[in-house]
Amino acid sequence: MSRAEDAPELPVDEALARMRLPLTDDEREETLALVAWFTRRYPTLPERFAYVRKRHAEWTSAAVIVGGHEPGDR
Repeated sequence: MSRAEDAPELPVDEALARMRLPLTDDEREETLALVAWFTRRYPTLPERFAYVRKRHAEWTSAAVIVGGHEPGDR
């Protein structure tokens, strides 16, 4: 998975158009493989919710740096 700053910037209309495209066979297979891995690794709902809570806490507690600057920097 790439980091946000590595992703190209797209106009909103182009991003929406890309999201509306159907998945390719390779994308569908990759998605199904990821779902299979996740459900094997976290087989119960409590385990899945615990994972999501843990990751959410990590993501929201980390300083977000955009364009080399932290929020509020000028």
